[in-house]
Amino acid sequence: MQTEQQPKIASLVFLQAVSAAVAQLKQNLQQDYERVYPGLGEIIHLILDEEEAKAWELSLFPHLFLPDLVEAHVGQARSRTRRDTTG
Repeated sequence: MQTEQQPKIASLVFLQAVSAAVAQLKQNLQQDYERVYPGLGEIIHLILDEEEAKAWELSLFPHLFLPDLVEAHVGQARSRTRRDTTG
């Protein structure tokens, strides 16, 4: 009976650890991007949430994908903003 529970417990512990790592990473990314783009904290927060959801869809290791997904999203937003202001 105990052996049946062990994989479930290990999975829960793993997911909790990964979730904690993702939460810490999001906090760090939020701070980093707010330093670069002051006054855009709410937008950055929305981008982080959106890209976190995508990262979880890609892998059980979303913290490995999240920084690149966020960087790509911010880059696309910056390109659109530049086109809109110069266009």
